[in-house]
Amino acid sequence: MKYALVQDKKSTAFKGGRGKCQCCQSEMIAHCGEFMVHHWKHKSKLECDPWWENETEWHRKWKDHFPKDWQEVIHHDQSGEKHIADIKTDQGWIIEVQHSHISHEEINSRNDFYRKIIWIIDGFRLRTDYKKFYSSLIKAKHFQVKDIIIACIDSPEESKLIRNWNRHSVPVFIDFHIDNKLWLILPTNTQDIAYVAEFKKDIFIQIANKNSAQFYNIINFLLNSIRVYHLQKSGQLKYLRVPLRTFRRGRRGPRL
Repeated sequence: MKYALVQDKKSTAFKGGRGKCQCCQSEMIAHCGEFMVHHWKHKSKLECDPWWENETEWHRKWKDHFPKDWQEVIHHDQSGEKHIADIKTDQGWIIEVQHSHISHEEINSRNDFYRKIIWIIDGFRLRTDYKKFYSSLIKAKHFQVKDIIIACIDSPEESKLIRNWNRHSVPVFIDFHIDNKLWLILPTNTQDIAYVAEFKKDIFIQIANKNSAQFYNIINFLLNSIRVYHLQKSGQLKYLRVPLRTFRRGRRGPRL
């Protein structure tokens, strides 16, 4: 973890440091090796949150775009279950920054638990992901909504990244560590076709910091634009029944 409680204050790891886990209150020890990301680990070597993953420098760079108080926040649901959110904005949106492989069951569990959630996925975990993702973009049909170009991918199974993340009903942003680009997989919640839009990373960070609820409006605008596009092209392209306001705050979208 990036933070532990030292004298009841969130503190980053320092050489020889000892602190308490803000989730389970057990003792933590700082690990500050020369070639590793400085972090805290439980003295017992058992993580208290099964959803937690070891962090990379990529994780840290994303977290550092947000205020300290938003990072590694304990989130509770009505049943009392709790987990450590990577980032929780002042408007209650959860941003999960994911590098390692994660099962569909766990993705669904996190979506249901956090409800108002946005994913950022490391697209460079596997080198082949980059090549196959861009191959799918090149083959796709494209249309423009204002200054946003949306790729309509009718063979999402060709890219593992698109196939794995297209089936969920929440926004997913893929980060290939390239310039100022993210790729948004829109939450149409269907598996036979995917919609991907380029999104500027600095705009994402700006919105998340200033008014994270704006993501709701942006996503719904794009989904409604997809619906209009297919109504206009229904004689030429497959008609996808994307209902108005598919993406709902704190709810899972309908199955299509």
